Amino acid sequence: MKRFGMVLASVLMLFVFSAVICAEDGGQGAPMEHGGMMMPGGMDGGFMMGPKMILAMASELNLTTDQMDKLKKIGDETPAKGEAKEGVDKDMEAFKAEMQNDTPDETKIDALIDKMASNRVTTMKNRLKTALATRAILTKDQREILKKKMEEKKDGWKKRAEKMKDAKDK
Repeated sequence: MKRFGMVLASVLMLFVFSAVICAEDGGQGAPMEHGGMMMPGGMDGGFMMGPKMILAMASELNLTTDQMDKLKKIGDETPAKGEAKEGVDKDMEAFKAEMQNDTPDETKIDALIDKMASNRVTTMKNRLKTALATRAILTKDQREILKKKMEEKKDGWKKRAEKMKDAKDK
């Protein structure tokens, strides 16, 4: 039981530290990256793209009217990113504030960690649900086109990141 508690504590601290790191860089992690962790089905297949982003590529993917209607419906049902981010930001600020106290309240911090971890799990599950629903609408050929487009974008992001790193190092 102690071992399980230690593992659980380690995982929770990983969430907190990844959130702190992400918050410190203004949330500007690598594309499709969240707190240093790649989301399932991420860049490799491009299926973590939201339905709105796929709709923006409608002509390139040769989407049918029916597919576009289904994607719009999924997009309308997807929770807004801004709402979730506000809650995460408030929790992170509360965590930081409590840690700044002369005598931080461990119980309060534990509750904040639990809340942040729960919100992260919920967010990841929602994103996965949206990604799977979006993927189910696309044909195999459309998924291949999307995969190629995402690989091209990924290469572009890598090149820009390398240029920024080189400029920063100079």
